[in-house]
Amino acid sequence: MWHKTAMVIALAASCAGCMTAEDRRAADEAKCRSYGFVRKNDAFAECLQRIDLARRAELRSASVFDP
Repeated sequence: MWHKTAMVIALAASCAGCMTAEDRRAADEAKCRSYGFVRKNDAFAECLQRIDLARRAELRSASVFDP
């Protein structure tokens, strides 16, 4: 099982350089707009926050060592 975890971490690390922070933000904003949210309001900000929280949770779960 640790092989899978190591592979996920390696993939995440290699893809971290695939997008700049600005590219990631633009993609996140585009995703929220595709859901129908409009910029500069609370719902749009919540959409961005949820995307960020989901990304962080995914990274945390990928970095947990599971023997």
